[in-house]
Amino acid sequence: MSKQKVNIKTTYLWKVFFIVPIAFLFQIDALLTAGGVDSSVGEMLAYALFGDAMIGDIRIFILLMDRMYYIFIFIMLYGTYIYRDFQVSSVYLFSRLKDRKKWFYKNVVAVAIFAAVYTFLFLATLLATCVWSSNYPLDIESVKMLGTLFIFVTLFLTATTLLTNFLTIRYNSSIGFICVYTLILILISIVVMSDNNMIWLAEHPYFSLLNPVEAIILNMSEDSWMKLIATIYYLVLNGVIIWLGARYVNSLEVGLMQKENDG
Repeated sequence: MSKQKVNIKTTYLWKVFFIVPIAFLFQIDALLTAGGVDSSVGEMLAYALFGDAMIGDIRIFILLMDRMYYIFIFIMLYGTYIYRDFQVSSVYLFSRLKDRKKWFYKNVVAVAIFAAVYTFLFLATLLATCVWSSNYPLDIESVKMLGTLFIFVTLFLTATTLLTNFLTIRYNSSIGFICVYTLILILISIVVMSDNNMIWLAEHPYFSLLNPVEAIILNMSEDSWMKLIATIYYLVLNGVIIWLGARYVNSLEVGLMQKENDG
């Protein structure tokens, strides 16, 4: 591995820590109310990630744009990771690889690890601010929620970032970022554009699986089967993106991957 490649890998590794000060900044209100919030740590953690709404007598969790900053930041940091790895690799060496899928899978694992570490740091930061602000001690239910959120957020970040990387390799980074960001905003808007949509989804939660962005809300359900189905759903979603990306990279001519010098 070249020195340049090692330096780039190290830079990407350190980028996961960017979320810590940003999360503290978004939680500044909680930091200023030490021990003054009459909500459990779990409830505060949920509200830090999702919004909630009362539609009649129904209380539902919803995704809000201003609570999704951690998603957009991670995509921005790692949306060109796989393409950058190719840029610093030897074109000659890469062209001699019999199976480029192995190279792609290796980078997929790296993105997933970055997503897991990033999610851990993000949730740990939120947890610290919630414990600081809540009148209640950390309980087992809050710990369970933290574990569930870790799985779902990691899988969601991996899927969206791999999709961005795939589109970047297929077209360019501008198209990759714009397409994924726009897709996320559209899928959120479909749900929150009317109260009727939110009520219907609250009454028929499994239909959230039709919306990859809204499906992350299923992790807030008390139904274990629903959580399991949602987990499998995100695993399948990641699998489809990985399969498409691996097939494309394996069939791509090396020269075409250099069409975007600026990433």
